Amino acid sequence: MKPSVLLKYIYAAPVQADVNASVLLNNIIWIGASYRTNDAVVAIAEYQLTKKLRLGYSFDFTLSEIQKYSAGSHEFMLAYDFGYKLQKVRTPRYF
Repeated sequence: MKPSVLLKYIYAAPVQADVNASVLLNNIIWIGASYRTNDAVVAIAEYQLTKKLRLGYSFDFTLSEIQKYSAGSHEFMLAYDFGYKLQKVRTPRYF
């Protein structure tokens, strides 16, 4: 499991937090969820195409007033890991 938290602050706007959690299945597929305070719930999926290339998708379901005008948003991600050797994680602190 890989948890994460992101805090965002902009002058004259309320602080916003993203709370995320993802789980790795069969060392190839990441499945996760996220909550953005007072704004959205997010479903996340990633697939390890090769040792260095990942493809991801997420769907943001809006909970705020924008929900009247938007059913949510789709996001696609392509990630490439430069120069890193993939190795088994021996301890979670190096994840």
